[in-house]
Amino acid sequence: MNSCCYMRAAVYQESLQMSLSLLPPNALVGLITFGKMVQVHELGCEGFSKSYVFRGTKDLNAKQIQVYF
Repeated sequence: MNSCCYMRAAVYQESLQMSLSLLPPNALVGLITFGKMVQVHELGCEGFSKSYVFRGTKDLNAKQIQVYF
């Protein structure tokens, strides 16, 4: 979703809600946002939420990122 398109936010929200409703209850869901920093948000954690922030200027391979999860 391009956050610059606020006029279409309702359409995006409806589509996202429908997609999430089709997932099994034990599915792990995350949201990745990026700009100067890359943020990974865990969604659906009851009682608390987790977010991981990475510098957008630093290259990490899959193994380095996997350590955080």
